[in-house]
Amino acid sequence: MDAAIIDLSSRSKPFLFSRALQAGNAAIGKEDYRKATECYTRAIDLNPEDPKTYRLRSLALLKRGDFEKAYTDAKKVIDLGESGIEIKLVMAEITRLVRATTDPEFWAPWVRTNVYHEPGELASSISIVINPSMRK
Repeated sequence: MDAAIIDLSSRSKPFLFSRALQAGNAAIGKEDYRKATECYTRAIDLNPEDPKTYRLRSLALLKRGDFEKAYTDAKKVIDLGESGIEIKLVMAEITRLVRATTDPEFWAPWVRTNVYHEPGELASSISIVINPSMRK
C-alpha cells in the first residue's frame, strides 16, 4: 500500500507543478506579486531543478522590491545552466535598482543642480531637478 501511495505522489508532482505555475502566471497577470511568489515557491518545492520557475519567481520578487531574494533566484537560474540574455537583463536591473537605493553617485547623471545667487552674495537657493535629457 505504501508503494502505491508513493507512486501516486510521484505521478501527481508534474500535475501539481503545472498548476502552481499556472496559478503564479495568473497572479502576475493580476499584478498580485505576493501570491505569484507563493505559487512559484510551491512549484520550486515540487521541481527544484527547473530554472524557468526561479526566473519567474525572481521577476515577481523584483516587482515586490525584494531585490536580494530576486538576485538570489536569478543567480540560481544561471547555476542551473540557463544563461540567456533575459536572465542577465534581470540581474542587471536588480543591480541597478539596488545601486539606485544605496549609492548617491548613481543619481548624478539624472540630476542637475542649479545655484542662483547675486554677485557678492551667498547662494540664495539650490534646486535639484531631473535632467530632461536623461528621462526614460
